[in-house]
Amino acid sequence: MKKYLLIATAFILSAGSACAQNAKFETLKPSQQVLQQSNNASLQATPRKAPRKIELGENQLIMGAYTSDALCQSGYGLGVTGVPGQLKAAVFLPIDQVLPFDGGKVVKFRVGLDSATPIANAFIYGISQSGNIEEIITADFSGNAKKGWNEVTPKEPFTLNLSSYQGVLMGYEYKQTASNYPISTVDEGTPYELFIFGNLGQGEDWYNMGADYGNLSVQAIVENENFEAINVILDKMTLSSNYFQSGEDISYAVALHNFGTGTVSSYKLNVELDGTPFETLEGEELPSLEMKTIKADTPLPEDLERGTHTLTVKLAEVDGVAVEEEQSLSSSFYAYEESVPRQKNLIEQFTSQYCTYCPRGVTFFSDLMEKRDDITWVSIHGNMNGTDIFRINECDQIMSYLGVTGYPSAAYNRTFVPDLAEGNEIVYGLGYNMSYRTQVVNMLSEVIDETAKVPSFVTLTLNPEANASTRELTFTVEGAGVNEAAEVLNGYGLYALLTENGIVAKQLNEGKWVQDFTHHYVLRKMFTKTTGDEITWDGDNFSKDFTYTIPDGFNIENLQVVAFVAPIVNLSNIDVMNMAVNNCESADVIVNTPSGITEMSNDNNAEYMHYSLSGMLLTAPQKGVNIVRMADGRVVKTLVK
Repeated sequence: MKKYLLIATAFILSAGSACAQNAKFETLKPSQQVLQQSNNASLQATPRKAPRKIELGENQLIMGAYTSDALCQSGYGLGVTGVPGQLKAAVFLPIDQVLPFDGGKVVKFRVGLDSATPIANAFIYGISQSGNIEEIITADFSGNAKKGWNEVTPKEPFTLNLSSYQGVLMGYEYKQTASNYPISTVDEGTPYELFIFGNLGQGEDWYNMGADYGNLSVQAIVENENFEAINVILDKMTLSSNYFQSGEDISYAVALHNFGTGTVSSYKLNVELDGTPFETLEGEELPSLEMKTIKADTPLPEDLERGTHTLTVKLAEVDGVAVEEEQSLSSSFYAYEESVPRQKNLIEQFTSQYCTYCPRGVTFFSDLMEKRDDITWVSIHGNMNGTDIFRINECDQIMSYLGVTGYPSAAYNRTFVPDLAEGNEIVYGLGYNMSYRTQVVNMLSEVIDETAKVPSFVTLTLNPEANASTRELTFTVEGAGVNEAAEVLNGYGLYALLTENGIVAKQLNEGKWVQDFTHHYVLRKMFTKTTGDEITWDGDNFSKDFTYTIPDGFNIENLQVVAFVAPIVNLSNIDVMNMAVNNCESADVIVNTPSGITEMSNDNNAEYMHYSLSGMLLTAPQKGVNIVRMADGRVVKTLVK
């Protein structure tokens, strides 16, 4: 997928891209879409003021989500206009972003606004390992804060002790009215989530607004006599896949962060493969407090043996001087010999009947399924500001470990997509502007193609059948793997579930309730654990049987069984970067009717009328199972391939 394409289409995200937000911490509650923008233009397209250099004293650094003087374009501020009163706005900064400031003294806060409003204080709250929110420092403002940057100095410098926290909330308390939009956010730096504290619908608490708006304009000036002029830190390392073939280019990226007060002019990285020199990477200018990412695509040895290998990156030189204290990052991958075609691509849609923008996702995925025939769509429902009748416990469990932060959103083959990601995440928003429907569908199709590049090592088959009288569903999932599939897929599990299509029920849509909305491919039942069942391999193959009595409330004619193989989820150590679906298959449930309909007839003589399994009259036979009324009065089922 071309990077420029997704950047070019990013502007089509609308202000309603996140109807509901789930908490990053246990104390946070879901919220409805409450942030409004003073200008109706797309948030993603919002330009910003050109940054200018901040005046800092010796041994002073900026702590924040970004470090320039940039503010949102005038007139593009945000506000929670439906909840007037005292509110707090804060940005969540993970511990690795703020730990270099540990031991420094906060000597000043800076708050950037797009409109004047009274500010009570600026603050830094620590998030403990258990999720508790603890005050670290608060600095009181006095009077009305102006449009632009405002500064406040604590009564006395406060020394930061951050090592016991998992991150901090840095922000300010301000007065919100029904008509002001003071919050400035800037599309600069690594995007971090915006939080609002107040009663936004479910009691007074912190509500997660997501990272789509850009970074909050709030900064702290930290002073430390021990700040180094040059302090380059290896930030993170990512591989484009967990699997590569011998001789294939291995694609990876390494990020470096300069937490020093000076500018680095050059740096060198040594890369090793299984402890042996592999290549050398070099970079140029890295200003103070900036982060840069080096990307590489390098052929692996043609004779690389099948199995697990480790790529290690070490910081070797900074400004031509050898690094004394070793810094290194490592990532492992599996070298494979053969793979099988991908059967279906799994889309997990996260939605709610009470989410006003969620029908947009239904439209996009319906179009996508018309565009291509390799999609398996599972609609996973959750509660929002009301009880969703399609929500089951398994829905909550799946959304929890996949890291769902809002509706409407979706995961694609549970795969990390760098061009969409704002951090380490595999679930992406769907609140795109409907006027760009065609472009959105084309973009999502490219996203599917990108995630499908992960090689598949097992072919799945399943044959779900249900007895119309007893409503008993039986099926077997069989997996036929490549040579050494059991080894390649060590740690992977089987997931099997049931969906129901064409359910007519109410849905909030663009602010109005629609009573006869059609819900597609709704998750009804997990046959395996939500985290996956361990696979019992027979050589490189496996087989597992399932039996289930279909409840009376399910339309037996509209059911579909979905099976996929993906890593088993460890709830005590969730790794969203290691959840990619290896292969997926789905099949309509074939209903065996004792009388009235002859099952799966191949008699095509004198066909009179064709119907879908849901009873819809068809103008022509469609792919799959059709109900056909014959000229002689018989009713049969035919399978069209």
